[in-house]
Amino acid sequence: MEQSESSQDKINQEVARPPVMSETKPEDQESSKIAKLKAISPESIQAIDELAPGFFDYETSKSEKVGQIKKPIIHGTGSLALERIITQGFITQSGTEVMHGERAAISQGTSDIRPISFAELDSLGQGEAVAHFYAMLVAGKPDLIFDSAKIANETRVESFLRALNGKGIDDGVELKTARAILKSKPDQNPGLTREWVRKDTDTKIELMSQEGAYTFNPELMKANISLLEQVINGNFTDPQELGECLMRLDCLNDIRYYYSEKGAKPEPWSMMAVLLERAIQDITDSETVVGNQMRQKLESMKHKLEKFESMDPTEREKLASQYPCVILLEGDGLELRPVDWMISCQELHCEENVSPDKIRQIRVPQLHVEEVKAMLDQAGLSAVEVIPFEYYEIENALSQK
Repeated sequence: MEQSESSQDKINQEVARPPVMSETKPEDQESSKIAKLKAISPESIQAIDELAPGFFDYETSKSEKVGQIKKPIIHGTGSLALERIITQGFITQSGTEVMHGERAAISQGTSDIRPISFAELDSLGQGEAVAHFYAMLVAGKPDLIFDSAKIANETRVESFLRALNGKGIDDGVELKTARAILKSKPDQNPGLTREWVRKDTDTKIELMSQEGAYTFNPELMKANISLLEQVINGNFTDPQELGECLMRLDCLNDIRYYYSEKGAKPEPWSMMAVLLERAIQDITDSETVVGNQMRQKLESMKHKLEKFESMDPTEREKLASQYPCVILLEGDGLELRPVDWMISCQELHCEENVSPDKIRQIRVPQLHVEEVKAMLDQAGLSAVEVIPFEYYEIENALSQK
């Protein structure tokens, strides 16, 4: 263990050291990245090999391996979902009472198709950054030997935005705000539009900065149930105050859809103050669209809490202690529908079940590599490559220098 700690100290020093200029041609992206990673001190290269054996060999062959996959796509999730994916594949329908690895953890039964979300594995690495980010949001117990966010003393969101900055995004937060404002065509009170979009974005970032933000948190759920009950009972009569509450419940944006015609585009952000004025009364009335939707949301939250509390203690522990997983698949032959609300990468939705046979690579913390290999062997998927999640974390830390 002392050797690992010493290795990490050396890498920490390398991250803080000014970058060494490389003579590699800028147009050769992959070669440039490898040259940049290797343009560090011999001591640090040795330290990386000690901490994550095989890192440089993998980075050198990564482009070639991915190039052999037809239409590569990527998905970030948690270990609970991974167990199901290896044995059953990606399932689009929630069924009757299914436990999910992501934010809600427990889904209320519905027969509606719930598309599976993937990111396109683009040449800039934006899809890869997104998949790793969401995998970390699920992780209640990351179990990482090397965590680039902690090394840089950042929140997970800050680390994610920094990764995107190095992959072609100037400022993820500002771009998201600017895009939302641009789409809304704010001809009325643009200052207020910018204020609401910015507040909503900042609140989401705050919520997502917490470790395990997508893991079911019973105490947070109880607090949110209490807050939503107060909203429905009409305890908030000021539009600004109501807006703040809906932000905490992560449903302020939903208001724009509740007040739009069915199938039409949502109301613009420039109308948010007006919509909140209307919602103050409408939320208390179960006959209105807003009031009805809020009550459905409340019932769903209560149901999830009840399901969690009735779960076997072992399953609860699995849910709380998930580690991050990233899955690389072959998208060729799948019906993938592009969606345009992600600013950082091309998001793709699939409305059909995806067989485990499509899996080409799985990334999990180094401590769990052998465990996942054994799961794959048992499922007849021994050809799937399993690599340490830390490879990406080291690449992210060093390539941002």
